[in-house]
Amino acid sequence: MRTRWLGLVGLSITILGCDPEVSGASAEPETVVAVPDLEIGRLEGVGPDVFSAVGSVVGDSLGRIIVADRRAAEVRVFDSTGAFLFGFGRSGEGPGELMAPCCMAWGPSGLLWIRDGGNHRYSTFEIGEQDASFQSAHRMVHSDANYVVPTTFTAPGDLIDVGHRMNPSGQLQVVRFTLSDGTVVDSTVIPDPEADEIGQFTISGTTEGRQFVLYFQQPFGPSQLVAHGPRGLWAHAMSSEYVVDLIRNDSTMVVTRDSDGVPLSEAEKARGMERLEADAERAGRSVSRLPYGLPDLKPPLRDMFFDTEGRLWVERTVPDGSPRIADVWDGDGNLLRSVQWPEDVSFTLGWVSEDWALGLRRDSLGVDYVVRLRF
Repeated sequence: MRTRWLGLVGLSITILGCDPEVSGASAEPETVVAVPDLEIGRLEGVGPDVFSAVGSVVGDSLGRIIVADRRAAEVRVFDSTGAFLFGFGRSGEGPGELMAPCCMAWGPSGLLWIRDGGNHRYSTFEIGEQDASFQSAHRMVHSDANYVVPTTFTAPGDLIDVGHRMNPSGQLQVVRFTLSDGTVVDSTVIPDPEADEIGQFTISGTTEGRQFVLYFQQPFGPSQLVAHGPRGLWAHAMSSEYVVDLIRNDSTMVVTRDSDGVPLSEAEKARGMERLEADAERAGRSVSRLPYGLPDLKPPLRDMFFDTEGRLWVERTVPDGSPRIADVWDGDGNLLRSVQWPEDVSFTLGWVSEDWALGLRRDSLGVDYVVRLRF
């Protein structure tokens, strides 16, 4: 993981991680329990609190809760009690219209930015007390319509646009583009892990004259974790070890803790075997001929994300059915605290601030609910 990270050829080159500082935690930090105090959503009926597929959720200084529904292609605003206030947006390609909105964030000037993947652009809105008004659209410099990644900005206020771009060798790479007034002024390639690092293999072929590639991933195997935060912060790790590159101002701070993998429960083993059998059938081979099996332990890391203040949350793997827990690090590599929250609430498409957060809960029928938690 201590490698040099190079920007895209033809643009300015960013070199990171040459002499990283290392910060570790020896003492167990204080653990804060996040308590749910509001849930928005329901299974049946018609109304703004019935979500088809939540693509993003953010809060504001008034305590309002703003939810983007990807399938409905609209955004709904609720007050701090969960009462519906107003909605905006509709499916389409025109100004103020959306297609598969996700990844909302507050921009430097106070506008709400929405990653409008279906239209390959970002749309901005001014959110008032009773309505919202469309302000501008900003074209993406890639074509990742379905790529879900946080919308973030540099400290001076330039947009960070993350997506795949073909390199000169014809390979797709994930790149962090820095856009100033729509022009790329910097870029950094996020390095792909080796296939054996993440328990992955591919099968290529041709059908009806068209080439295809099938991807296979080891159940409960290691994965690459990348987080994007405010003021140009970002982080990179492999879930197989608690060693995280925290990148700020073109320098790298490495944060690390002792952390072991967690044994799979019987239910997880059963789900893993179902995945292996499905992979074998899809690959046209037996389970025994797959290049991986079912591991005894889950990797020690589960996820990473930043909160609105630029603190990095490193979520640790826990036993099946246990509350989730994350370590919270500041930008200088200091471990501030750990936060614990209910097992069925995810912050992947959520929003986390100083003392309250918005997460998502999906029930067994696939229905989405927005959950507010207090720290």
